[in-house]
Amino acid sequence: MNFFKHSIFDHFTTSLSKHKKSIIYSSISLIVLVLLAVGGFFGYEFAFSERIYPNVYVGNIPVGGLTEAEAKAELEKQYNKMLDENLKVVLDGKVEQIDLQNSGATDPDLIYNLVEFDADRSASEAFSARRFPNPFDNILLKLSLERVIIDPQVTILEKQLTESIKTAFKEAEQPGQPTAFAITTKNKEIDVQVLEGVAGSMIDIQKALDFIYTDAQDLKLEPLQLNVETANRVITTNEASALISEVKTALSKAPFTFTYKNEAQREFTWTVDQNEIQKWFIPGRNESNQPVVALNPNAMKEWLDTVRTDIDVAPQNARFQVADGRVKEFKGSLNGVQLNDSQTILIVLEATKKIDNTVPTPVVVDTVEPEITTGSVNDLGIKEILGVGTSDFSGSPSNRIKNITHGADKLNGLLIPPGESLSLVEHLKPFTIEDGYFPELVIKGDEIKPEVGGGLCQIGTTTFRAVMNSGLQVDQRRNHSLVVSYYDDPSNGNPGTDATIYDPAPDFKFSNDTENYILLTTEVDLPNRQLIFTFWGTSDGRKGYYTPPQVVSWSGFGATQYKETDSLAPGVEKCQAPHAGATTTFDYIVEFADGTKFEKTYDSVYRSLPRICLVGKSTTPSPSAEINTTGDASAPAVSAIDELKVNDVVPTP
Repeated sequence: MNFFKHSIFDHFTTSLSKHKKSIIYSSISLIVLVLLAVGGFFGYEFAFSERIYPNVYVGNIPVGGLTEAEAKAELEKQYNKMLDENLKVVLDGKVEQIDLQNSGATDPDLIYNLVEFDADRSASEAFSARRFPNPFDNILLKLSLERVIIDPQVTILEKQLTESIKTAFKEAEQPGQPTAFAITTKNKEIDVQVLEGVAGSMIDIQKALDFIYTDAQDLKLEPLQLNVETANRVITTNEASALISEVKTALSKAPFTFTYKNEAQREFTWTVDQNEIQKWFIPGRNESNQPVVALNPNAMKEWLDTVRTDIDVAPQNARFQVADGRVKEFKGSLNGVQLNDSQTILIVLEATKKIDNTVPTPVVVDTVEPEITTGSVNDLGIKEILGVGTSDFSGSPSNRIKNITHGADKLNGLLIPPGESLSLVEHLKPFTIEDGYFPELVIKGDEIKPEVGGGLCQIGTTTFRAVMNSGLQVDQRRNHSLVVSYYDDPSNGNPGTDATIYDPAPDFKFSNDTENYILLTTEVDLPNRQLIFTFWGTSDGRKGYYTPPQVVSWSGFGATQYKETDSLAPGVEKCQAPHAGATTTFDYIVEFADGTKFEKTYDSVYRSLPRICLVGKSTTPSPSAEINTTGDASAPAVSAIDELKVNDVVPTP
């Protein structure tokens, strides 16, 4: 019996011992596994501390495992490949190549890409994917094999692409003729006839642009199949005929008088007689799609412009000067007045329906408030210079200098509230001759056309340098497509610190990330061909600066390209200078008063561009490949202006 009890006890103690050992071994194994997991996780985090996490894509381009700089370089490579391959457009079997780089211009600022891509921003978003302040946040998400797709920052220049497509397929569009009224008056008898409209044809541009935008998200462009639509008449002949009596009744009440009294109590009146107003009537539709008598804004343009000349007064900002370290007010602000075209057209139409039109009808005006009021000037705390940016525009032709001066004038005295992000494009537009800008010549396909906007990258570049020297936050910046001598950095003459702008993209944007207002003053030093921008404000102790840009590599520009054209006399050449390509780098550093530091590396890639010549069609052969020139890969690009001094045979408008 005792033997039996001992056997059971021995068996129990042995089992318990084995169980304890098992628990110990399991605990040790678990601890080891946990340590391995933690170690593996920290190893994983360390491995990707400077690299993009796996399975991250920009569009369909894999960037996982790359550094942010490597990702940007790869994205730039894919983007440039897309530009080089151009856009193939097909309509009814006809195939045309649309050049995605507007490549021939008297001013290099007008050499821009029709499809813009922000590789820097896309690479930054890819690097931020799955990255959190606390390394243990969302561990499973970090280790997940699920693909993260970053939408590429692609912008298309719709206006320019539309022009290129329509120019390539001119024959596809036939203008239609809308249904209209033909009005005559004889012996005080009013006769109204209906002119039947004719259907036309037009390219479905919106569908084409939508396709390009969607397709460009992977930085590759498939052939674009164009669609042509019938431009149907808006109003049928029968519908317009039903409106004839209403038109006759309105005309019988002419003339019509319109009036406006300004703040100085000066009264203006305009009388519209029957001969003038009968040109304005057209058949149209209302919001309920019912046929109505309407007025044609295009036909009314001359009259509206006359009224606007008497009424419009631009708002006047409070203006000031910097003296003795402070802003001094010397001119108060004034509200502006502007004719409201759309509302005035409605008022005119209503006047034709009034039973009694002996009382003049007031036109509609809007009050336009100034951006800077007198009251806001006095307590801004503008005390000192925060930073200065400069650039050299030596060699610029007269129209380019005029554009630089006009753009600088629009920015001079600009006040930037704390926390506000500022867009240069928004503050410099509209880019029109009416606004004060001058045109330069651009080679588009086989034609030479004037285009407005030359010289504005000089303003973008100068602002960029002033922002960095002030230690402000850069929100959006893209280097110019080409190396241009105007933008060589003043520190060492190298390219790399430029900022290009074009409406609507690319843009240069920056923020006032201080706690005080900032004042921008601009100076155009014409004798020395220097552009000088200065930011004034209250220093918070930060120090901003950038390292001199370094050229990583140069690339040659290749052989001259010749295109025949009917726009030049036989044998006459019009050429745009070549540009060597380059890759550059520099660092932007901001040292804050609390000892923290911000650093960002700007790597810029500049495309090479061959010499492009339009040659007037002739019976003699075009220049052969044997006489084409090849660029020196070790030399910087020459200015387009140098080339055009010799070859420019087409006068600037």
